[in-house]
Amino acid sequence: MVGGVKPPASDTPIAQLPARRKTAVLALCCLPFVMAQLDATIVNVALPTIAKDMHASLSSLQWIVSAYVLVLSSLLLFSGTLADRVGRRKNLIAGIAVFVIGSALCGLSDSVGTLIAARCLQAVGGALISPATLATITTMYPERGERARAIGWWAGSGGVGLALGPLLGGALVESLGWQWVFYVNLLPGVIAIVLCWLFLPESRSPKPRRFDIAGVLLLMVAVFTLAHSIIEGPSYGWTSPVILGGFAVALSVLVAFVLTGLHRPDPVIPPQLFLDGAFTRSVLTVLLGTAALAGLLFTTTLYLQDVRGLSPLMAGVLTLPMVTLSSAGAVIAGGLVAKGYSRALLLSSGLGIAASAAGFWWLQADAVWLIVVPFVLFGAGFGVMNNPVNVTAVSELPDAMAGTAASVVSTFRQFGQVLGVALVGTLMAGHLGSNLSTGFDAASTPVWIMIAACGLGIVALNLRASDPLSGSTHRQHAAPHPSNHGGAGLHA
Repeated sequence: MVGGVKPPASDTPIAQLPARRKTAVLALCCLPFVMAQLDATIVNVALPTIAKDMHASLSSLQWIVSAYVLVLSSLLLFSGTLADRVGRRKNLIAGIAVFVIGSALCGLSDSVGTLIAARCLQAVGGALISPATLATITTMYPERGERARAIGWWAGSGGVGLALGPLLGGALVESLGWQWVFYVNLLPGVIAIVLCWLFLPESRSPKPRRFDIAGVLLLMVAVFTLAHSIIEGPSYGWTSPVILGGFAVALSVLVAFVLTGLHRPDPVIPPQLFLDGAFTRSVLTVLLGTAALAGLLFTTTLYLQDVRGLSPLMAGVLTLPMVTLSSAGAVIAGGLVAKGYSRALLLSSGLGIAASAAGFWWLQADAVWLIVVPFVLFGAGFGVMNNPVNVTAVSELPDAMAGTAASVVSTFRQFGQVLGVALVGTLMAGHLGSNLSTGFDAASTPVWIMIAACGLGIVALNLRASDPLSGSTHRQHAAPHPSNHGGAGLHA
């Protein structure tokens, strides 16, 4: 009990809650999700200030951003199963508590090493938050149309968190210092813990999957060694034994991860999921989209502050159109997905992202305010991407697999951020040297090409896709044998 108030009963039938109560629970799930997503991008705008205070190199800045998403992506799969087994409410409250503690330690850090370590702790909390919130929502809304709209609001809140990071971060860095991009999480986190304890019903899977500790460890090693090799390649040299060995280890461990998954009753990522074309398209789409977002935010932060000389606040203000279009697009997309327009939304998303990259390349030497145009294009494109991806990849699975399915989608979202930051830093490192502003125009060209390729890749992936919620194309895949996956189904 908290203050003599009894928390909601653990056997509350969450799918049978009144509509008004469901809306309140949906809003409650969105609050910690916004916090976790916000932290993935709010640090970007503080990077130039952190670099000056801590004398950090470009690769150190990459690690400050990547450490969070590396740990987050590696643990999401484990935490989804944990939420299904011990309860999503418990998982969520524990995740918020760890996230708040990690945020406080980040603000207290006085070196790059301690900051990176604290970011890793933050990510442990973030990994517990995301699957618990999405699994709660998918269980609460069993009807496909309602679920699509609810996921639209959830995805919209996450999009706001991702896109609002630079704006809020700029205001905090300029007025209070870079430490406050972390301290900003403390009060909302405490409020979220209290509200979840008092009002969030417990839910769990009736047939939870078993833990795959070996799979989680193999995935962590593979992702870390791959990211390390990409980020540190320019420093060590691409032909050095450290880098070549890192790529070899990453490939070998990834192969071991796949082979282990094929022979385990409950692998952390069921390989059979990727035999379904729609699921594979969904996770690859979110991988490319978030890689483009992470690369864009990392690059434009350095460009606006170190090349154009803007303050952190003004650099954040210029991203406001992207924030607005991204959040509005996510909410609008929820209703359109329910009407069967997933494919059109994903094609529009890819084209918007590709067009924005061309705009950044064309306008980077012109008046700084013109950069708003490609920000608008990117915000509109990215905003309509998440909902159709989430619905296609998650909403058709049975409730027993909700936590695991949410983890797979969220994991690839984080993989995309790791990949985007790693590739962008590597593409720029050869031209920038030790001075971030030297040679930026030449260094940024391959970055814009990479972002455009991500957008066009989304278009290519979904050009012949069907809409999962349209009456004529919808289908439900047969479930694998229950002994293998707890009755999990594959979805269109």
